[in-house]
Amino acid sequence: MKKIFIFVVFLLAPFVAVQAQGILIGADLGAGIPQGDFADAVDLGIGGELKGRVYLKDKFMVGANVGYYYYSLVDRDNLKVSGETVYIPLTAGAEYFFFTKLVKPYVGLDAGLYFNSFNQEIDVDNLNTSLKNDDTNSSFGIAPNAGVMLGLGGVNLNANVKYVNIFGEDLKGDNQTNTMFVFQLGLAFKFGV
Repeated sequence: MKKIFIFVVFLLAPFVAVQAQGILIGADLGAGIPQGDFADAVDLGIGGELKGRVYLKDKFMVGANVGYYYYSLVDRDNLKVSGETVYIPLTAGAEYFFFTKLVKPYVGLDAGLYFNSFNQEIDVDNLNTSLKNDDTNSSFGIAPNAGVMLGLGGVNLNANVKYVNIFGEDLKGDNQTNTMFVFQLGLAFKFGV
């Protein structure tokens, strides 16, 4: 799956460069609210993303994102748990804008690799022992999103929400999907047309 994703990105890159009508560079800070089983294991996440986009048309942008989100682990099932999980998304993204005036609502989709670093220590009081687990991996993920940009000349204020779905495996090798709502706020700078 990773090879297919990389192949598609390199296949589309020359087309995107020729069609570009402007560039947008931005940074967002955010909070990730875990959902489902993922919420049973981690607390609120914090982090951010850098993004680069090219305008193919006035209402359509494509580009890439790189980010960093940190989640601390929570106690569960009468066990004392310490540790964290970190997600580093490296994704391609596209947005469609409904209007191109001062207020620009949009919908979009990000898809790509989510690199994960995980470590935990579990203290089992009644057995007077502790267990440690460390793991790093990468998984494919998608993130439909919606937001609004407020245009202030070449500077845009950006606010959005993403519904991130990361498809992977748990420590036992079973299929697992980690989901979270990520709320972001940031600035984006437009260059070119």
